[in-house]
Amino acid sequence: MRTGPLSGHIFVHELLQGHEARAYENLRMAPRLFLKLRDVLINKGLMKDTTNLTCTEQLAIFLHALGHGVSNRVLSERFHHSGETISRHFNAVLKAVVSLKREYINLPQNDVQVHPHVRHNKIFYPYFKNAVGAIDGTHIPALVRKNKATRYRNRKGWISQNVMAACSFDLQFQYVAVGWEGSTADMRVLRWALESGGFSVPEGIFFQHIFNQFINLW
Repeated sequence: MRTGPLSGHIFVHELLQGHEARAYENLRMAPRLFLKLRDVLINKGLMKDTTNLTCTEQLAIFLHALGHGVSNRVLSERFHHSGETISRHFNAVLKAVVSLKREYINLPQNDVQVHPHVRHNKIFYPYFKNAVGAIDGTHIPALVRKNKATRYRNRKGWISQNVMAACSFDLQFQYVAVGWEGSTADMRVLRWALESGGFSVPEGIFFQHIFNQFINLW
């Protein structure tokens, strides 16, 4: 059915060989970083070429889907593959990327220093001299079975996951908690992350003291 002249392989090749901004707009990643990520996944044995899709195209499908939130049918049309092929390779690349988390995501250590972004800014220092990052929650649209919809309906009336993320002042994710129902309170997600989810705050950080007091009251 999808027999147009611009196959997924040719499309990805044009993106990586063309203007850098075009690659970034479609893949949310510069060509150099895209190829570096692909090589890491290949060298670690997490991804390999198949009969119909190269590793390059598999990763491009995955990043295009994440960057634009498009459906399986849109990806099928853009890359000229069946919906089953798109779904299978998307999930394979997702598992491969997630398996890198322990190598590339590191929580702050106990000897963490005041970040220059805080230390050299009179607005922040010394008021936030013990801050190591920022924590916030957001709601991500979710598709769930009808019998679970009530639990995932947030206070604004739509179905979502309540996702909590912690970022450093270098704009790097340090921790992400996903899977919580949209109706779940932000405080419950944070409490779970600290008590059971593997999220830890370095000793002596101001937040830890405040959080412990808040927990006792809550």
